[in-house]
Amino acid sequence: MKKVFKFLAILIILLVAKLLYNEYKLNQTSHFTITSDTNVSAIPGLSKYVTQEEVDSFSFRYWDIDVNEVRNNPFMENFRQILKSKDTANILLFIKDNNISVDTPLHYGVTPLMYSSFYNDENTTRELIKLGADIHKKDKYGLSPMAYAISMNCVGVVKDLFEHGVRFEEVDFVQGYLLSPGNSSLKDVKFYDDRTELVYEYNWYQKVAKGKAGFSLFDYLLQHNLIEIARMALESGYRPLPYCNYGDIAECANSYYDFYSSEEIDRMIENESTSIKYMGVELFMDYQFYSFSLYRRMEKVPNHEKMLDLFLEYNIAGQPSKGMLEYEMKICIGDFRYAVMFKYDMIYFNILDKNPKEDEIKKLYSTDVAKMNYEEILKEFGKSGRRLDNKQLEDFNFYTRAIRDFGNFCGEDYMSLNFSSIADIFEWRRSKDRKGIFKGTKEFVNYRHMKENRMQIFNFFEYDDKPTDSNESVYVDRNETKPSSNIIIMR
Repeated sequence: MKKVFKFLAILIILLVAKLLYNEYKLNQTSHFTITSDTNVSAIPGLSKYVTQEEVDSFSFRYWDIDVNEVRNNPFMENFRQILKSKDTANILLFIKDNNISVDTPLHYGVTPLMYSSFYNDENTTRELIKLGADIHKKDKYGLSPMAYAISMNCVGVVKDLFEHGVRFEEVDFVQGYLLSPGNSSLKDVKFYDDRTELVYEYNWYQKVAKGKAGFSLFDYLLQHNLIEIARMALESGYRPLPYCNYGDIAECANSYYDFYSSEEIDRMIENESTSIKYMGVELFMDYQFYSFSLYRRMEKVPNHEKMLDLFLEYNIAGQPSKGMLEYEMKICIGDFRYAVMFKYDMIYFNILDKNPKEDEIKKLYSTDVAKMNYEEILKEFGKSGRRLDNKQLEDFNFYTRAIRDFGNFCGEDYMSLNFSSIADIFEWRRSKDRKGIFKGTKEFVNYRHMKENRMQIFNFFEYDDKPTDSNESVYVDRNETKPSSNIIIMR
């Protein structure tokens, strides 16, 4: 019996030693090379470090139909270059002379029609379709000729494909090739008396160099302001899924509840007790729904007005609730009052005489200073020669613009309240009497778009790592020439 136990003990020790040795060897050889073709299950030990889903995600993001060469196949690489030239006659001659099928993939399932669609080569696209090219085919990445055409805003090719039977419903997602103006590319800000212009480093049609995420069809059309294709899709009867959850590839659904279980929502409500205290569960959930909607995305898109009109024309779902229209109006009024209060406060404490006479104080509170700029204020109230320093002037202009921006949506006739002191204005600011409601989705989205722009401007001056002379306020004449396509106007 002792011999049996001794044998089992030795066997267990040997097995443990073998496992430890394998682990050691694996750690010694854990330097793996991963490519877009990597099959995780085919490489021993690789699954410990990466999943197939992660490899596929990486592969998708760094796939570039325009840049990626056909490796180890000079014949097909030559064909790729010919397709890139958009020389229809030469393309057709190559196919004929080499007796290759019109749907022969060059690599990764990418067909000649996909290349011509991406390059907006309408002539070649039509000829390939005449030769019987599969207009519905998808490559390794799930991208079709239509998806490639949309990714580069190739309106003509999109029309051709649609007229030959491709439906927008076939486009599961679009790879993000185009850059669009946004928070990370704000280059300059120009302040006018009646508007603010945001100038971006690039316009809508520059191509992303690397790292392209996947978008749902309408999220891409919306974020890149591709109005013509969006209208074409809606006119065809296509209706976008209104709620999207964003990752490497956006997932969209008809309902917010498709993303979260009832248990997850219950936990969310429990964790957001402070917010719910002020707005209640119903309104809180309205905001949650809206945060996943395409309208929420639109708030960050420069020159969004035409796309918003198009969405409303076709009554696209995901619009804010009536409760949100009322709640946001209260916030707007509060911000407007705050700006008015601080502008009066700065004039009283920094521009008037240090010991102002009663008639000067009366004149201040009987004057509507909201729309007056700094020079006008000095002329009217700065007789003592007091001037704002640079930081104070920045704050002064900030409040002046805030009065203008918020006043466009929720301005109040505060002059009728007959203020006699800063304390009166302070009480008005604190008052909960803030009645009103936005007229509808259009006004609501435009208001929140304005707030997004103001936040962009704030971050640009406060946090952006730019040379000192590139992020200073710029004031220009009202008659400066009309801005170009990468300038966004706030009125």
